Order: sequence, then C-alpha cells, then structure tokens
Amino acid sequence: MIKSIVWKDFNLAGDEGNILKIGLVLFFLQAFCSAACHWFGVVACKINAVRMSFALPLCCTGPAVLGLGLILFLVYAERFDSANTEGIIAFCSNLHLIKDKNTTNVPLLEMFRSICRTSLNSHYFQWPFAMLVLEGVCMWGGFVSATYYVWKIKVQRIERTSQLFVRRLYESAFIDLSLLLNTKMKLPKAQTNENQDELQSVVIYLCATMWHETYDEMLKILTSMFRLDRYRGDPKEEHKDSFDFESHIFVDDAFMTQKETGKRLVNEYVEDLIHVVTEVYRVFTNKEPDDVSIIETPYGGRLMFVLPEGNMLYVHLKDKSRIRNKKRWSQIMYMYYLLGWKGYITKNPQKMPRMDTSRESLISMDGEIFLLPQYDNDNKRRFISDDNTYILALDGDTDFHPKAVVLLVDRLRMYYNVGAACGRIHPTGMGPMVWYQKFEYAVGHWLQKTAEHVFGSVLCSPGCFSLFRGSALMDDNILKKYTTTATRGAEYVQYDQGEDRWLCTLLLQQGWRVEYNAASDAYTNSPQEFKEFYNQRRRWGPSTLANTLDLLHSGSETVKRNQSISSLYIFYQMFTVGSSILGPASVTLMVAGAFQFVFKMDGALAIIIACIPPVLYIIICFATKANTQITIAAVMSVIYAFLMTASFFSIIGLIIYGLMYFICIPSGYLLLTIYSLVNMNNVSWGTRESKEEGEQKKTHNVLCNKDCRLCCWDMNIKITQEAENPMLQQITSFGTQKAPLLQITQKETQPQAASNPEPQDKPELTTEKAAEAKTPLAGQNKKAPLKDKEDSSSHSDDSDDDDEKKSMKSDSSFSSDEDDDDFMNPDSEEMEDIPVSDWVEPVKVEFLKKLTYFNMKRNLQAQIRYTLRNKNQEDVVEDLILMLTDTLNIRLSKAGPEDILEQAEIDELQHELTNQARHILKSNKMMKLEKRVKRAIEKTLSAPQIQRLDEGEKDFWDKLIERYLTPINDSEEHKKRVGQELKSLRNKSVFLYFIINVLWVVATFFLQLIGNDIISIKIPKFSVEKNETEYLKVEPLSLMFLFSFAVLLLVQFLAMLYHRVYTLIHVVSYRGTEKDYKEREPEDEEEEDQVLENNYAVSLHSEDFQL
Repeated sequence: MIKSIVWKDFNLAGDEGNILKIGLVLFFLQAFCSAACHWFGVVACKINAVRMSFALPLCCTGPAVLGLGLILFLVYAERFDSANTEGIIAFCSNLHLIKDKNTTNVPLLEMFRSICRTSLNSHYFQWPFAMLVLEGVCMWGGFVSATYYVWKIKVQRIERTSQLFVRRLYESAFIDLSLLLNTKMKLPKAQTNENQDELQSVVIYLCATMWHETYDEMLKILTSMFRLDRYRGDPKEEHKDSFDFESHIFVDDAFMTQKETGKRLVNEYVEDLIHVVTEVYRVFTNKEPDDVSIIETPYGGRLMFVLPEGNMLYVHLKDKSRIRNKKRWSQIMYMYYLLGWKGYITKNPQKMPRMDTSRESLISMDGEIFLLPQYDNDNKRRFISDDNTYILALDGDTDFHPKAVVLLVDRLRMYYNVGAACGRIHPTGMGPMVWYQKFEYAVGHWLQKTAEHVFGSVLCSPGCFSLFRGSALMDDNILKKYTTTATRGAEYVQYDQGEDRWLCTLLLQQGWRVEYNAASDAYTNSPQEFKEFYNQRRRWGPSTLANTLDLLHSGSETVKRNQSISSLYIFYQMFTVGSSILGPASVTLMVAGAFQFVFKMDGALAIIIACIPPVLYIIICFATKANTQITIAAVMSVIYAFLMTASFFSIIGLIIYGLMYFICIPSGYLLLTIYSLVNMNNVSWGTRESKEEGEQKKTHNVLCNKDCRLCCWDMNIKITQEAENPMLQQITSFGTQKAPLLQITQKETQPQAASNPEPQDKPELTTEKAAEAKTPLAGQNKKAPLKDKEDSSSHSDDSDDDDEKKSMKSDSSFSSDEDDDDFMNPDSEEMEDIPVSDWVEPVKVEFLKKLTYFNMKRNLQAQIRYTLRNKNQEDVVEDLILMLTDTLNIRLSKAGPEDILEQAEIDELQHELTNQARHILKSNKMMKLEKRVKRAIEKTLSAPQIQRLDEGEKDFWDKLIERYLTPINDSEEHKKRVGQELKSLRNKSVFLYFIINVLWVVATFFLQLIGNDIISIKIPKFSVEKNETEYLKVEPLSLMFLFSFAVLLLVQFLAMLYHRVYTLIHVVSYRGTEKDYKEREPEDEEEEDQVLENNYAVSLHSEDFQL
C-alpha cells in the first residue's frame, strides 16, 4: 500500500503552495501579535496605566478594525471587480470567478468573501447599511457597558497577573474581548476574601547595627532615616504607600570603663552619634531635637527621639559586659524584640501595661496629655499581620533614599512567598581599591544576582540594605536556628563570618524566596586600604563557600520545599562553585598566556613561570603572620598589575573602573583566594576592630593632636605629658583656669579644682585628660559649660555610687534633671526615685545644652518658623519672632550666653512667652494658630527625660539575655579545641583547592608539552592567499573551559536583559504613583489636626490600654 501512494500528489505547489505559506505567515503573525498584546496589556496594568493604555485601546480595537476593513473594501473592491458591476450583490456574485487569481491578495479576498456572507448580499433580507451600523454600535455599547468596571478598577504597583485576570490564558483570535472580559471585577486580597482595592498597610522597622563607625558614616545613615521621616510624614495621617516605620540603631560596644574611677560611661562613638543626631535634626528643621528620653535597660541603655514629622528613633546602647556584641547577636536582639515582644504585646492589648509615669508628648496640642508616638505605632501594629511586618536591615554607614525602601516593600507586599529582598549596593570611597570594588559590585549585580533572581532565588541578601518579612524570620528552623552559638570550627566559618548569607540560606531551605531589585539603590562605604579589603574578603570567601555547599548538600530537600529552586538551578550553582574553585588555576593560566603574549615565551615554560609566585605565596602564608602576608600580597599585586596592563593595552582600552578590575584579577582571584583559605582559622572580624590596650595608653596623656595637610605632605603635631617642662605646665595651668569642662560631668573631680590656678600633679592631670577624651562634654571647645551653681550642684553629689544614689533621693540635692522632670512630668515626685547609672547624667547634660540662652534664642525662632511653615502668614510669623525674641532678651538680660536656667525661671519664661504670643495673635486676628504657637514654645523649653523601663519589658530582656545573649566567655580549653578544628578545616580546604587546581594546571601543561599535533581539535580555516584550507589546532581542555564560560556568560546576559525589563516596569509604575508633596490648605490642616487629636486620645485611653 505504501508503494501505491503517490507522494507528489500531497505536495502543494504553485498557487496552492503560496496560499499555504500566506496562511502560515498569518497564523504565526496572529499568534505573535496576540501574545505581544497580552504582555503589553499586563504591563499597562502593572504600571497603573489601566485607563489610557489598557481599557481605551482594547475598547477601540473592534471599531477600528471594522472601520479599516470597510475602508479597504471600498478602496480595493475595483481591483477584484473586472466586470465593473454596480451594487454589492452583483459584486459578490462575480467574486467566485477570481478565486484562482490575485493570490498575493488572499487576505483581502477572504475579507471580501466574509462581507459578502452578511445580509448585505441578500435579495430578501437585505438591511439598510445604517441598520448594520446601528447593530454594530449596539453590540459595541453592550461590550463597553459590560466592561465599564475596568475603567474604575484600582490596581497596585506591579500587581500580580493572577490578581488581575480570572484566567492566566487568553483567546488569541479575539484578544481584545478576551483581555477585557477576563479582567477581575474586584481584586481579592491574597490568602483572604477581603477587598484589596487599597494597599495593605505595613509596618517597617529600620534596624541599623553600628560597630565603631566614624562621624561621617553615622551622618549617612541618620540622614537617610530623616529623609524617610520627611517622605512618610505625620504618622497620624494616611500615606499613599500605606506604611509606618520606626528607626532603631543598635550600637555595639557603646560603653567604656573609666580606669581612674571605675565608672561605666558611654564611649566616643556614642558621643559622635549624639552629635550627629543633633546636627541632622538642625539641618532638617533648623532647631534642636524636641522630645528626648533616656532609659536604662538590662542590656545597657536606650535613647528615644521624636523625629521632625513625629516618627520615632530609638538608639540602643549595648554594653558588651551585659550582652553579646557583634552584628549577628544584634540582629537576634532586634528580631526577638520587634517581632516577639512588640508583636505579642500589640496582638494582646490586654497584656499591654500602662505607663508607670504619664508624660506629656510634645506631639500633642493645648497641654493635653497623650502617650508617646511609639504607643501609637504599637496600636497600629494590632491590625497588621506578621506577613506585613518588615525589618529593614542596615549597616551603620548605609545611605539610601525613600524610593529604594518603597521598591523593596512592593516586592514583599505583592508576593507572599518572598521572605527577603535586596537592592543594588554601590560602594563609595576614593582610591584604586574602591575603583576595583565598584566594577566588581557592578558585574556581580549585573550578571550574578540577576541570573539568580530569574532562574531561582538570590543566595545572599546583604545585611547592609535588605528587607525581611517578619513571618519568614519567625518560621520554623530560621530565627531559632539563627541563635545557635558556634561551637565547632566549621560553624564559626559559616555562622559568624557571613551572618547575612547564613540567614538567607536558612530562608531558602525553609521554602522562602529571596529577590533582587536593581532599581533600589543603596550606598555603603567600602574598604579603601589594601589590608582592610583583604581582611574583609578573608571573611566573605570561606563563608560564601560554606553556605553554598550547605545549600547544595541539602539540594534535594530544598527543591521539594522551595518552589523557586529547581534541580536545574542547583546544577547551575554547582557549575558556579566549580568555576570559583578553579579560579586560581584559571588566573595562573591567564598569566601564563600574558607571558606568552608579551614576552613570546613557549607555552610550557610560561606555565612553569606563572606557577612559581602562587606556590611561593602559599608557603609565605603558612610561615608568616597576617600583616606580612598582606604586605607581600600588595607587592605581588602591583607586579601582576604591570603585567596585565602590558597585555591589556596591547588589545583594547576600557573605562578606568574596568581597567582596575582587569589588572587586579590576579590579586582578587589568585592571591586573595590563597590568603582567605590559608587564614580560614582566623575568625576575627578584621575590620573596625577595637583599639588595643597599648594603643589607648599611647594617647592617654595627649594634650594636643593635630593633623596638618599641605598638598601631598601630611604632618602630625602631637604634644604629650611625657616631658615635664615649663611650657606643658603653662598649658595645663591655662586649661585648668579657663576651661573647667570636667566639672559638669566628672563627679570625681575635687571641688577646689576650678578655683586653684596651680597645675595639678601628674596623676590628677592624667585623670583629667583621660576624662576629656572620654566624657561627652570634655575636651571640645564648641560645647558650652553650665552655670556655677549647677557645677557646685554636680560636685555636691560626688562620692561613691551609694552616696550618689542617696543624694538623688534626698530633698537637699537640687539638680537640673529633677527640675526638668518637674516641668515635663506632673508626677515628678515618682520620677525622683529612679536610680540612674553613671552614664546617664553626662548624656542628659549634653541634651540640656538646648536650654542655654544662646541656643534657646535660636531654637525659639526656628520652632516658630517650622510650626507655622504651611500657614502662609509670613507677617504674623515675623511679628511673633520679633516680639518673642525681644521678650526673651529682656527676661534673660542678666544670664550668660551659655547659662542654663533654673526650672522656676523656665516656668516663668514659658508663661510670659505664651501670654505675649496670645496678645500678638489676638491683635492680628489669628487666634486659630494659638495652639501651634504654644506647642512651639513648649518644645523650645522642653528638657530631656529620664524614664524607667516597664517591668514587663525588663523581664523580657532579662530572659532573652539569659537564654540567648549572655556574653560568651569561652574557656582556654574550648579556645584551644576550636583553634585546632579551624586549623584542620583550613588544611583540608587548602589541600582540596590545591589538588584540584594543580590537576587542572598539570593537564594543561602536559598538553602544551606534548604539542597540538597529537591531541587537538582541528578547526578548518580557508586561506585566500594560499587558496587552500588550513586547520587551527586548539587544546580540548582550553576550548571546553572557554565554551563553558561563554555559555554561562550568555545565560547570565539574557537573564540580565529579562530582569532589567521588569525592573523598568517597576520603576515606571513607581514614578506614576510617587507621593505628591503638595502642602495642604491651612484651614483643612487645622481642622484635621483637631479631629485626629480627639480620635487619637479616645482610642488609646478607652480601648487599647485597658488591663
């Protein structure tokens, strides 16, 4: 039977073949256009362009296509009508005669035949053309009416496709009807049946961990937090992005012990932080911080600030003698506190304790008593699930804008399987090391993170700027396991050397997804010195390898549990790990190639020469100390850089960052790998380490330390007390007479020290100068001393700790902090019984400087302007400033510019300023501003408060510290055992790396030695000059390696393009819904303030805080 079939009868040739080709082209064109229309329709909805870019085009598609068809029918009908017939009936009757002609116009012919099948071609039922038009209009009107809800629909940024359409599929033939009719009428909230027309409210806790940051680094993170405060606005008002936030800063190693007195005081880093908060507050508002509280806690202390717009800032001061320091334990600390303690209290309002001492919040108006904004945030948290509670992990030097936070929030808000999201990190700084890192970070984000995001999940969300979901952190085997204390050598490497990567590994193994958003930019300081860079990567390298191997080891279980990770993605990570392991050998072969290219060496000889430096460096790393290793690595890096530069400029020129990256490849992928592996047994942090005891002693007796810089010459001028000579005695005597700064904070100083012009003995000078270097107010010329009677009051409390506590409780001890408590707190008698530690008083005195005459005058003017900034009453504002300033000058004419007033004087001054302001407003007929002006005066004269920690929270901290955060004091036996385990792990890792890389280099060497004639892949190449085919002989290993990397780069590049398209969609969506900064009308604002005030008071006192 098969032989009897004539196959050529089934082949379409001629016109039939052309018709088939045209049909197939139309089919695939229709399929492609339908898919493109569906994709662009989804994009239009995601970027909030539903009306103009989705509903309008789809509604107009039908009439537009019908109109275009009629126009084509009228224009091209004559081409098909050879008989020049009149009327549509005669035209249609002759249309069948040309079925085999004009095959190139088959689409038009088929369209004409479709029109001829309508009632227009009927002798008996022929409708007028107007009736057909009316029929089409009615059908179109019914379609538009049925889909009118699409015009009113509200969608979120980057809304999920499953939330936009009933079905994910679409009808290709009628794509316009399919998209509109398939759109959901109401968007159900994910995992519930509630309406999702509005954004879900979320709470964000900004948690920055600090470890010996500099002043400029602190300035970056505080500025970013104040930016977010301005973007969010008043927490009592609704925000377009529907989020509330709190800022928390956790300062590791915040205290130091004064050797001379044994008192526990805040160190220089906390002093800098206080100054930075004050400076940033002045930059944003031109005034001092309004509401400051100081609280003693079981872990050290806490400072509370109310930001300009009313959001809260908490500074947690950790005492390493009470609680574990370092970053991972700070993260555990704030995770349990914010997700555990605060989450439990807010979800159980009956458990929420009343404040022991009610305090007048400066956010309130007209003297009414409200709770602090922190309790307002806790009240809002009641109605927000853990899925919508986020923690933004930050470093102490991170710089970001509100846009970056909002873009990360969008990812977690839309996709409930996302446990964490990170942005793009930009290293900042100056110098060649920073240039290298800029390009390294860029390549890592362009290729590696985008590929991980597209094909599976990001493996590491950096701790300097990442957003975590609260419910993900509280999931099984995540937070609890994250508290594990390292006891074995491998655990030290995986747990403590890269805590952010380990936390992401736990999230992935539990089934959560980690995402990357390229439009969320954050900036952080990068190591600028060679030593600091090597020490940082010494931690990162082994930790990265350990966590990746852990994930690959549990790959089968992770694939079952995590929907984002597949077996193919596990294979991709295995290939990436293998490539990184072969990195040293690959770089060695690259260097050998550079020798061949530059010096025209033989291949085998070039490999031998290229292997000598790495082998020598391995021996050096085993035989010398870390500092010597880094010094030798720096010298070798320079030599390698010259070699790579020579080969680089022989090929092509690039931008400076790419140039630095290229010439530093041997250092970054060869020497650094060797250094990291050989020093794997060193589990110290390596960067920002605390000063050694010897270094503190060197600067212990320094009187003057100045750095003078001129052009490229740096000179240091230092005067110490090592030599006793008349000049030093004169300087000391002058400092004792003119600047008695220690009398404010140092209670151990003798009362006669200020009045005695004679120089003190050497031990006393040592005590004084050490205190100047450590106490918040000492040794800084810009800080103002207090009045003499307050100095004497401070001295009257000097004795041991027991006498100090007794003096605070006695009626005879009259200090400024008690007066301030009387002013701010009606229950000041109860506050007097709060015992305070030694560090509290110096910190309070630092904030009391706002009550000096000079600062009070400036703050009053700034407060009036800031409070009435939206009222468009410049004349009234200037009158208030002029008259109140005159009243202040007259009232304080006898006070010094740096004197702090007594409490009674402050009360009288406040009463007088309030009456004067009322008189001015009454004369200008602006009494509606009285409450605001009164609030501005209260803020100007407010003082920092010392508060008692709630007993329930204190019990929580005691139990948390006892269970997880007790300071670690390892025994010598334990340290010795761990050290041996780390060395054993180091030796095994180095041996494995060495063997694998040696095998690769040896294989390449022998192939070079044998020659390409024996083992090679021949690639034909035609020579035009010789008119014959030549063969290019290539080594199989080199070709395989090159081909593998080429495929990997191509895959990563395609993933980057895909990721960038969706990042662009997200950015466009954000730009279309970005917050409008237009100010409200004055009348509406005043009325709204009153309504919010009443609701706020009733809700808090009647429902939320009942026991």
